[in-house]
Amino acid sequence: MIGADSQAVLSVWICFFFNKLILRCTNLFKQNQGARAARFLCWSLLPILFMYSANLQAQTPGLIYKPATGTGKAVLDPNGDGYTSATSAGFSGTDYGSASELNMVAIPQMAVEPSGDLPTGASGGHTDMVDVGSNRKSVFVMSTGTNLIIRFRIGNASTASKGYSILIDTDNIFSGTGTNLGFEQEIVLETGSNGRIAVYNHTSGSTTLAASYNVDDHQQRSVALTTNDGNADYFYDFYVPLSTLSGNPLRFAAATITSAGSGITGTISDVSGVNDILYNGNIPAIMTATITSFPATTFSSLTAGATFAAVQTAAPFISSTILTTSTSVAGTSAEPNGTSITVYKGVVLIGTTTVTGNAWTLSGIAGGTFVAGNLITAKAQDNSSGKTLSAVSNSVFVGQICTNIPVISTTINGDKGFTGSWTPTSGTIAASSVRIYVHVIPN
Repeated sequence: MIGADSQAVLSVWICFFFNKLILRCTNLFKQNQGARAARFLCWSLLPILFMYSANLQAQTPGLIYKPATGTGKAVLDPNGDGYTSATSAGFSGTDYGSASELNMVAIPQMAVEPSGDLPTGASGGHTDMVDVGSNRKSVFVMSTGTNLIIRFRIGNASTASKGYSILIDTDNIFSGTGTNLGFEQEIVLETGSNGRIAVYNHTSGSTTLAASYNVDDHQQRSVALTTNDGNADYFYDFYVPLSTLSGNPLRFAAATITSAGSGITGTISDVSGVNDILYNGNIPAIMTATITSFPATTFSSLTAGATFAAVQTAAPFISSTILTTSTSVAGTSAEPNGTSITVYKGVVLIGTTTVTGNAWTLSGIAGGTFVAGNLITAKAQDNSSGKTLSAVSNSVFVGQICTNIPVISTTINGDKGFTGSWTPTSGTIAASSVRIYVHVIPN
């Protein structure tokens, strides 16, 4: 059996050997040794056909090219046939649900996981999570009652030192600052020469290793059915005992890491279920959007064939300045085209519009609708994928803008006074008086 990481080298070697074979046969025929050339050709083709067959087998969707050792094999490949597919025939049609030997639960995603959206790392590479068309199936989990099994769908396979992480919010509070906004636990497949499966405990200011497991016993790799970017994708499966985990209800975020370590202390390469590009690679913003939209669950509910509750639509953002004379409100959204946006003045509905190209504008608002000090908010609803109504957007107060800077023109009688001008900003209340503050700048 040939591992996926060695297939490129094998393919080059086969081509080289075949070219040498053709050259040798040609020379024999030129020397009128046709029978000898035929025998040589037949015997020489046997190893090539064997290697080519092995290479094809290594690309069979569902084939486990790196099996777990020890007791881990019975956990990750219960029937022991060497395939992650339901049977040794491999995947066909789909590679999740009942088509998989482990009928795992897809982690909810805000959006389809695009290839090449990662802030750092190679597009379609071994830290780039990928999806199944528009089906939102890039990362899976499953509880056996004893273990929690995790599966990542990756754009390529590698032996390099990287991290594949499930970050867990166990207290449903996600409003911290710094590198950790609110995760309490983390499970990481750490690959490379010093690989392991690590469980970390996190606080707002510390990260400690709670448990560590042998990477060969607790991990397997197989060929997925999908071929994003025209190449085979791969499944990375790993597990930890449920006894090392705690907390209910739970919210997850799946991420890849550029080094073998924690996503809190390391550099995140890609976050599942979100187009990282829309957030300009702002990991805290991505994590906040992911966790706040995630339907809380429990480990005990993540059994074979189970499903999560619906994801919450990501909250929209109001980006426009709103004055008393404004007749429109504009903003952005990470949701797909057609997502409905409702705009409110306090609790009163102003109107509804839709998202196009991650932007939206509610126009045609009647003049006089806004009064200085009004609180304007918005909510979003993506009906295309069964999401629930979003949380409220950021708040914008009408008329909350800076006034224009006054202009000092001249001084009067040896600095005994000043002359100047000031024009109120359009749409704001005109000032009835002007206060002048003198700031002395030392020499």
